[in-house]
Amino acid sequence: MLTILDSFTNMAFSQKYPEWAIGPFKRYEGNPIMKPQGKFGTWESQNAYNPAVIVRDNRFLMLYRGENSDTTLFKHYRSQIGFAESRDGIHWKRYRKNPVLKAEFDYELPGGLEDPRLVELDGTYYVYYTAYCADKHSFWLCVATSTDMKHWTKHGPIWGDWKIKNIKNGAILTDPSNRPVKVNGKYVLYCSGDNTAHICYSEDLIHWEIKDIENVIPKGFYPWEFCMAMTDYEPTKQNIILFLGSRHNGGNGEITWNYALGQSLIKKSNPEKIVEIMEEPYLIPSEPYEQKGFIHYTLFCETLTLHNGEWYLYYGAADHQIGLAKAPFKE
Repeated sequence: MLTILDSFTNMAFSQKYPEWAIGPFKRYEGNPIMKPQGKFGTWESQNAYNPAVIVRDNRFLMLYRGENSDTTLFKHYRSQIGFAESRDGIHWKRYRKNPVLKAEFDYELPGGLEDPRLVELDGTYYVYYTAYCADKHSFWLCVATSTDMKHWTKHGPIWGDWKIKNIKNGAILTDPSNRPVKVNGKYVLYCSGDNTAHICYSEDLIHWEIKDIENVIPKGFYPWEFCMAMTDYEPTKQNIILFLGSRHNGGNGEITWNYALGQSLIKKSNPEKIVEIMEEPYLIPSEPYEQKGFIHYTLFCETLTLHNGEWYLYYGAADHQIGLAKAPFKE
């Protein structure tokens, strides 16, 4: 039986990490670091969660998902994306003109924009997000670009084909500084649908070709989604870690969670094949702010960044607010 440790350690389980994995992670004791705010009905008054964070010029830059609290406005909770920045990665100042990415096109309405993934290359920021057309129960993986994180140009669905829908989770393969990495001359993006797995390739980070890959996620993990993809984190620079948010075997006999966090191993020599998956999650919803929220007992992450010798993992807690966990960087 898996054992939840004392909350002071902030570790999820008394498990051994595989040599290739990143961690173990320890939660910030002051969590949650960001909560929803604003009057009833305003854009992030219901939930503020699932952030994407990178560090540039010693500033932490965050895009995060906010949701309104009044379904009478749109007949559905609407997600939009806000911007915040920080000097220490803990205390955040929101941009006063949020949201910076609003729900405005047919394919984004009325559900909105969900779950940003953020990378930067040569001074341009790229965000990959899910556009949710709730009335049609359809969603598309989209991309937008910016040079200042405040003003964005939307480029629409990344495949340029409206028939490719209901696939999301744009996990771009990056290095620890959140710059995209090429494999065999092309950038790589992992995404998932209804228990389906896909890999995409691009030369410009805007236009992508999609390909199915074998889904080897064990049945006990369902449902599951890809979170983010990291490489060049170890000396050989041959490993890829594809992070997972999943049911991950369902609990420890005392509680059952909706989503816990796991890791899987891929090799650069074959970026289309998952070769190993952690049997146990590295974080489960064990804290009160992770167990009660909009979706109870849920953790989901979309970002990992390296700063001053530490990994910073930001995650959504109970689909309601934002938590932070750290791990030492192993040379």
